[in-house]
Amino acid sequence: MKTFQFSELTHAGQCLDIYLHNTREIYERYTVPAIERVTRAIKAGEYVSDNAGQLAKDIQEITPAMQAAARLVKRYDHLTPTANDIEQVTRNYAAYIVDCAKYEIENA
Repeated sequence: MKTFQFSELTHAGQCLDIYLHNTREIYERYTVPAIERVTRAIKAGEYVSDNAGQLAKDIQEITPAMQAAARLVKRYDHLTPTANDIEQVTRNYAAYIVDCAKYEIENA
Protein backbone atom coordinates (compact mmCIF):
# COMPACT_ATOMS: atom_id res chain seq x y z
CA MET A 1 0.00 0.00 0.00
CA LYS A 2 1.42 3.38 -1.03
CA THR A 3 1.52 5.82 1.84
CA PHE A 4 2.80 9.37 1.86
CA GLN A 5 5.34 11.07 4.08
CA PHE A 6 3.97 13.99 6.07
CA SER A 7 6.28 16.35 4.18
CA GLU A 8 4.81 15.16 0.85
CA LEU A 9 1.31 16.32 1.79
CA THR A 10 -0.02 19.77 0.97
CA HIS A 11 -0.61 22.20 3.80
CA ALA A 12 -4.31 21.27 3.91
CA GLY A 13 -3.36 17.57 3.88
CA GLN A 14 -0.93 18.09 6.74
CA CYS A 15 -3.61 19.88 8.76
CA LEU A 16 -6.05 17.06 8.02
CA ASP A 17 -3.50 14.49 9.19
CA ILE A 18 -2.77 16.46 12.36
CA TYR A 19 -6.45 16.72 13.30
CA LEU A 20 -6.99 13.00 12.64
CA HIS A 21 -4.20 11.97 14.97
CA ASN A 22 -4.32 14.70 17.60
CA THR A 23 -8.00 15.37 18.24
CA ARG A 24 -9.22 13.39 21.21
CA GLU A 25 -12.82 13.23 20.03
CA ILE A 26 -11.85 11.84 16.62
CA TYR A 27 -9.44 9.37 18.18
CA GLU A 28 -11.93 8.06 20.74
CA ARG A 29 -14.97 8.03 18.47
CA TYR A 30 -13.46 6.67 15.26
CA THR A 31 -9.85 5.52 15.56
CA VAL A 32 -10.13 3.29 18.63
CA PRO A 33 -13.21 1.40 17.32
CA ALA A 34 -11.55 1.03 13.90
CA ILE A 35 -8.42 -0.45 15.48
CA GLU A 36 -10.55 -2.84 17.54
CA ARG A 37 -12.54 -3.89 14.46
CA VAL A 38 -9.43 -4.54 12.37
CA THR A 39 -7.81 -6.41 15.28
CA ARG A 40 -10.82 -8.73 15.49
CA ALA A 41 -10.79 -9.20 11.71
CA ILE A 42 -7.10 -10.10 11.67
CA LYS A 43 -7.56 -12.57 14.53
CA ALA A 44 -10.53 -14.15 12.73
CA GLY A 45 -8.55 -14.44 9.50
CA GLU A 46 -10.92 -12.08 7.67
CA TYR A 47 -8.37 -9.36 6.96
CA VAL A 48 -6.69 -9.93 3.62
CA SER A 49 -6.32 -6.50 1.98
CA ASP A 50 -3.35 -4.17 1.82
CA ASN A 51 -5.15 -2.01 -0.74
CA ALA A 52 -5.83 1.43 0.77
CA GLY A 53 -8.95 1.95 -1.32
CA GLN A 54 -10.41 -1.33 -0.14
CA LEU A 55 -9.40 -0.60 3.45
CA ALA A 56 -11.21 2.74 3.32
CA LYS A 57 -14.36 0.88 2.30
CA ASP A 58 -13.88 -1.94 4.82
CA ILE A 59 -13.05 0.25 7.80
CA GLN A 60 -16.36 2.01 8.32
CA GLU A 61 -14.97 4.64 10.68
CA ILE A 62 -12.59 6.18 8.12
CA THR A 63 -15.12 8.28 6.19
CA PRO A 64 -16.74 9.96 9.21
CA ALA A 65 -13.31 10.52 10.78
CA MET A 66 -12.09 12.21 7.59
CA GLN A 67 -15.23 14.35 7.44
CA ALA A 68 -14.80 15.43 11.07
CA ALA A 69 -11.15 16.30 10.49
CA ALA A 70 -11.98 18.19 7.26
CA ARG A 71 -14.55 20.28 9.17
CA LEU A 72 -11.85 21.20 11.70
CA VAL A 73 -9.42 22.14 8.92
CA LYS A 74 -12.04 24.41 7.36
CA ARG A 75 -13.06 25.90 10.70
CA TYR A 76 -9.67 26.59 12.23
CA ASP A 77 -7.24 26.77 9.31
CA HIS A 78 -9.61 28.20 6.68
CA LEU A 79 -8.42 25.63 4.15
CA THR A 80 -10.40 23.16 2.08
CA PRO A 81 -8.70 19.77 1.57
CA THR A 82 -8.88 18.66 -2.05
CA ALA A 83 -9.96 15.17 -3.13
CA ASN A 84 -6.27 14.35 -3.62
CA ASP A 85 -5.46 15.52 -0.07
CA ILE A 86 -8.26 13.38 1.32
CA GLU A 87 -7.16 10.32 -0.67
CA GLN A 88 -3.54 10.62 0.46
CA VAL A 89 -4.42 11.13 4.11
CA THR A 90 -6.98 8.31 3.93
CA ARG A 91 -4.25 5.92 2.76
CA ASN A 92 -2.02 6.98 5.64
CA TYR A 93 -4.86 6.75 8.16
CA ALA A 94 -5.87 3.26 6.97
CA ALA A 95 -2.24 2.11 7.18
CA TYR A 96 -2.00 3.59 10.69
CA ILE A 97 -5.11 1.70 11.81
CA VAL A 98 -3.81 -1.59 10.41
CA ASP A 99 -0.38 -1.04 11.97
CA CYS A 100 -1.97 -0.33 15.36
CA ALA A 101 -4.12 -3.47 15.07
CA LYS A 102 -1.09 -5.61 14.22
CA TYR A 103 0.80 -4.08 17.15
CA GLU A 104 -2.12 -4.90 19.47
CA ILE A 105 -2.04 -8.53 18.35
CA GLU A 106 1.72 -8.84 18.68
CA ASN A 107 1.82 -7.25 22.14
CA ALA A 108 -1.40 -8.53 23.68
